[in-house]
Amino acid sequence: MSLSIALQNAVTGLHLNQRALDVTAQNVANVNTEGYSRKTVHQQAVVVAGRGAGVEISSISRTVNEFMLKDLRVQISAMSDFDERNAFYGRMQDLFGSPGSDSSIGVSIADLATRMQALSASPENNSLMSEIISRAQLISLQFNQIAEEIESLRLEADTNISSAITTVNTQLERIQELNVRIAENLALGLGDSELRDQRDIALDEIAELIDVNYFERSNGEIVIFTDSGRPLLDRTAQTLSHTSASQFSPSITWDSGAVSTIDLGGNDITSEIDSGAVAGWIAMRDTILPDLHSQFEELAQSFTHEINAVHNDGVGYPGLAQMTGTREVAATDTPTWTGDVRVGIVDDTGTVVEYQDFDLSTYATVGLLIADINLMANATAVINAAGNVEIDALGSNVIAINESTSAVTVGNQTMGLSGFLGMNDLFDQPNNYDVYTTSQQTAGAGALANGTLTFTGAFGTAAVGVTAGDSLATIAASINADATLSAANVTATVIADGSGYRLQITDADADNFFVADSGTLISSMDMKAREHSVASSMLVRSDIIADPSRLSRGELNNSATLLVGDVGVTSGGQDVIQRLSNLFDTALNFEEIGELPDASKSLSDYATAILSLNATQARNVEDSFTTKTFLHDNLELKTRAISGVNLDEEMAHMIILESAYAASARVITTTSALFDELLNIAR
Repeated sequence: MSLSIALQNAVTGLHLNQRALDVTAQNVANVNTEGYSRKTVHQQAVVVAGRGAGVEISSISRTVNEFMLKDLRVQISAMSDFDERNAFYGRMQDLFGSPGSDSSIGVSIADLATRMQALSASPENNSLMSEIISRAQLISLQFNQIAEEIESLRLEADTNISSAITTVNTQLERIQELNVRIAENLALGLGDSELRDQRDIALDEIAELIDVNYFERSNGEIVIFTDSGRPLLDRTAQTLSHTSASQFSPSITWDSGAVSTIDLGGNDITSEIDSGAVAGWIAMRDTILPDLHSQFEELAQSFTHEINAVHNDGVGYPGLAQMTGTREVAATDTPTWTGDVRVGIVDDTGTVVEYQDFDLSTYATVGLLIADINLMANATAVINAAGNVEIDALGSNVIAINESTSAVTVGNQTMGLSGFLGMNDLFDQPNNYDVYTTSQQTAGAGALANGTLTFTGAFGTAAVGVTAGDSLATIAASINADATLSAANVTATVIADGSGYRLQITDADADNFFVADSGTLISSMDMKAREHSVASSMLVRSDIIADPSRLSRGELNNSATLLVGDVGVTSGGQDVIQRLSNLFDTALNFEEIGELPDASKSLSDYATAILSLNATQARNVEDSFTTKTFLHDNLELKTRAISGVNLDEEMAHMIILESAYAASARVITTTSALFDELLNIAR
């Protein structure tokens, strides 16, 4: 009987060591397999009726530290977040240039200033005029491309989000299936370590995309939820949803309704995703890139407005046979204006044929002013079908306008009459007087001063009181509550803009209206007529491209004693081109946008400040990514030290198993020989 027990013990040892060798071979084979954890065979003695009956495998387990795995997944999410930000910033640096690169917008603006300075010293140099127009076209193209590339990057980020959400849903379904199989195997006493490895791989892929948390039930199933506590998988996987946009524009913001939210069970969880690649893409799409666009838009608006304001006060030699405004106006428009403007008609030698000074304070509407200009003997003036003012010189004469003391106040900007109508712009731009927005305000920011907003238009006059501390939403509600404005379809909304918000006031019928205040309210919030689309659409005026001599250099003689037959415009006039040149050395006020503080800078210096901030942010993100990568790699190294396969250890273990296997075989051989001896004795 004892020989039978010995044989049984040896056979069980043989079987166990054979299975242990299988597991060791699997470990060795998967030494470089991603997500594979080292398997360990646990054995126990078999006892039958109080007597040893060999050995058996009690379990085959994974060698892992679950707490370290949780920490590792937190670092996976953080590293992926900054990895994506770093990749986008790298591309932004390539697209927009560094502060000192020859291709940067700041350098282009400085080059334009240099050429204008040269032309001011030689105002009849046709070659310099052509160079200025070419440089102005290049700057327009750069602004257009910057705006286009920013929206392209936003679209890419949104597309990536959509793809990531699909991946998360797929992996949640995969984990749901694995949960069922693991629970079944655990209940049946079967192995589940390989299934757990597969589940870990799926969980890692989810953590790479969004930040999650989880715990394991006693039956082996895991429950997954977002870091904010919303369930993603609790026996049944919940489906996340997001539809990528077909295109992006500056007006498409996360709160505009045109951007699909990330929904879970009917709840918008976009703002709750704080880490992972998706968080990085959300930040780029909704905050970082919109802030960058608003910074370039601020530059583009100041650039076009300031240059057009000076250019409108001048004239090329000898002038234009026809002047057509770029701003849409109506005869009933009632702007706030004062001062005089001079409209002159000169012949092709610059000699005055006719001129007239118009006192704006005597005209209640744009239509009345245009009607009086139309009474000039050598010119006609109308508001054409497109809504633009058009002045035509009769015969072979040309027109010249000197803005003189004219001042038209629109929001936080004051300009001469020609600039208000856009009669002699250098750059075409889209802003009319039917949309006003404030500068970017921080979340929850309120009005910076008491005041009364006065609205004027074809509807008459409406006044809306504002108290210091009123939020943008409160101001919008007060505007919307005004019956006169409501009847005229003038409404106010608070719109998201990158890291802040803007108050936007719009006439739904595209009718012009004008906003003024009784104090500093408009100036404190920098409320202007703007639609945030200058950078994407600015162009040099086509007729100036065709004939650079139309570039304003001099100005119409504004002498109080000017007579018909006197010199009105000269080919060597340089007053306006000198003012244009000086403009580039003038410190202008720029509002705070994102992390770029408000500042008083020249145009080129502000352009450099935008790129410098972007470069600084890029370095900060790269440094953060490097830090997160170090933490991740360090933790992964420690995790792999526990769960990874060590070939030296496996080889040493294989020698032990080989010896144990050989010993069990030897016992079987010896026991067999003893049985043979017993049989021989029995014979």
